[in-house]
Amino acid sequence: MTLVPSGCWTCQVRHRKCDRETPRCHECSDRNIQCHGYGPKPSWMDGGVAEAQERSRIKAAVKSNFRQVRTRQNEARKARNPQSRDTAPVVPASSSQIYTPKSTDHESNDVSPCDTGSPIHGQRSALEQTDNRADAKGSGDLSAQEAGLVMYYLDHVFPWQFPYSSSQFRLGQRGWILWLLMRRGPFYDAAMSLASLHRRARNHDNDDGDEAALQRLCDFCQREGGTKLLENKTSLIEFLACGLFLISFEVVKGGRHSWQPHLAGITSIFGGKTPAEIMSFDGSDTENQELRTGLEFLLGHVLWFDILACISAETIPHLPHRSWLDVQELQTAEVMGCCNWVLLSIGNLAELQCWKRDRTQRGTLSVRELVDRSREIEVCLEQGLGTLGETTEATLESQVNWVSLVFTLAALVLLHTIVSGPQPALPEIKDTVRKGAVALRSGPKTSSFNGLMWAICVLGSMADEETQPVFDDVLTSMVRTSVWAMRIVYIVIR
Repeated sequence: MTLVPSGCWTCQVRHRKCDRETPRCHECSDRNIQCHGYGPKPSWMDGGVAEAQERSRIKAAVKSNFRQVRTRQNEARKARNPQSRDTAPVVPASSSQIYTPKSTDHESNDVSPCDTGSPIHGQRSALEQTDNRADAKGSGDLSAQEAGLVMYYLDHVFPWQFPYSSSQFRLGQRGWILWLLMRRGPFYDAAMSLASLHRRARNHDNDDGDEAALQRLCDFCQREGGTKLLENKTSLIEFLACGLFLISFEVVKGGRHSWQPHLAGITSIFGGKTPAEIMSFDGSDTENQELRTGLEFLLGHVLWFDILACISAETIPHLPHRSWLDVQELQTAEVMGCCNWVLLSIGNLAELQCWKRDRTQRGTLSVRELVDRSREIEVCLEQGLGTLGETTEATLESQVNWVSLVFTLAALVLLHTIVSGPQPALPEIKDTVRKGAVALRSGPKTSSFNGLMWAICVLGSMADEETQPVFDDVLTSMVRTSVWAMRIVYIVIR
C-alpha cells in the first residue's frame, strides 16, 4: 500500500499544514518559496546535515520574502501618510520580525522579532509617537494574527511569567495590562514579540533570529531610561514592563548572564528616590487606579528579580530592599506567590554573603560575628515558618503558604552553606533539604513548580541519595510542562 504524504515536502520540513494544492501549495506560494511537491522523498531529507541545510535555506527564503513584503508595506504607508517621514523613519528593509500585523498566524514561527511596527528609532520619544498600523479596516483594528497573539500572551505567557498571580488578589487585576496593550505602544510590541517567541519555543522551533528584537527593545529602554521617567507614571510603567520583557526574552532564549544588564538598567532609574516618591499619583480617578496597580505589580516583580539575581551573582541588591519591602502596597505574595518577609531574609542573606567574602579577602573574617549575623536571619526564617498554615489545599492562601515554605527552606539551606560551606552531610543542611523535599511533594495539586526554580536549585544542589529522587521527579514534571523552566534550572545547576 502506497502511503500518501500529508503535504508537500517543504511544508513537512517546516512542520506546516499543507493544503496539497498543485502544482504548488498555497503555503509555499504565499511566501514565494520553492514547493518540493508530493513525489518521492527528496534525497536531502535524511534527518541529518543535508536536511538541516535545506531547512535553513527555506527559512532564509521566507525571511527574504517577508522583508520584501514589509518594504512594500512601508512604502505604501509612506505614500498614504507623507508626514510620517519626519516623525518615524521606516525601519531598514534588512530588519526582520517575529510577528507581522498582516501575515497569517502560523507565519510567525519563521521570522525573528525586530521590526514590530513601532517607531522606536524615531526622532521623538517612542512613548510619545503614535503607532501607525492603519490597514484596510482602520488603525484601531487588530489583525487576526495580532488578536491571536494578544490572547496568547494573556492566556499563556503571563501565567508563565507569574504562575502564582491571581485575579482574586488586588495586584492580580490585569486591567492595566489590557490598557497598555490597547495603546499599541512599545509594551504592545514587546508583548507580541514575546508571545511569538514563547510559542515558537513551546513548539521547539530553534530559529536563532531573535537578536535583532532584543537589540531593538534594548535600544528603546536605553533611550527612554533616566529619572525623567519618574515624572510620567505611564511612561515609567511602560519602561518597566519592557525592561522586564527583555529579561523574559533572555530567559526563553536560555541566556545565562545576558539579562543582568537589563536588570541593572531598570533599577538604576530609581536613584535615591524613596518608594513614596516613586509611587505617588495625582488624583484618584479610575485610570490612575489602574496605573497604580500596574506600577505596584511591576515594582514587586523588579524587587523579586533584583534580590534573587543578586544573591545568585553574590552581589548586594541594587535597591534598598528593606525599605521597599516595608511598603504595604508592595505585596510580593500577590505577584510571585512568596511573602515579603521571606524575600527580605533572602536579601539579607545576599548582604551576608558579600560581607563574608569581603572580610575573607581582607583576612579579617570573624567566625563569631559571622555566626551572630547569620543567627539574626535564621531566627527570622524559623519564626516565619511557624506562621505558615496549611499548604495542601487548593486555595490562594494555601498556595502562598506553600511557595513561602519552599523558599524559606531554600533560604535556610543557603544560610547554612554561607556559614559552614556546601556540605550536604551536615545535619542542619540534610534535615532542611529533607523538609524541602516533603514540601515539594505535599503542595497544592493545582500549583506549578515553574515559580520555584531558584528554591529548587538551592535545595536540589544539596540533596543526598535519599532526597535526590524527589528532585528528579520535580524536574521530570517540569520537562513535561515547561521547556523554559527546565532550561533555567539546568543553567543554574551548571
